[in-house]
Amino acid sequence: MKSTELKNQIVSEMRESRKHGVMASLEDVDQMNNRELCIRMLKSLAILAGRLDFLSASMRLAFEP
Repeated sequence: MKSTELKNQIVSEMRESRKHGVMASLEDVDQMNNRELCIRMLKSLAILAGRLDFLSASMRLAFEP
């Protein structure tokens, strides 16, 4: 994978996480009940896990001979 493709993939991943409303302001968190907060946290963890998988695959590709 070329560095330009990698950068584009990272940017699209970040946009996708914003689109799904994972990022929340402190005011939003204050308004949420425990169930909503747990759901939001689980979504964040799922997206983070996907990013870590992508990052580890990218690193393997970058450093393979």
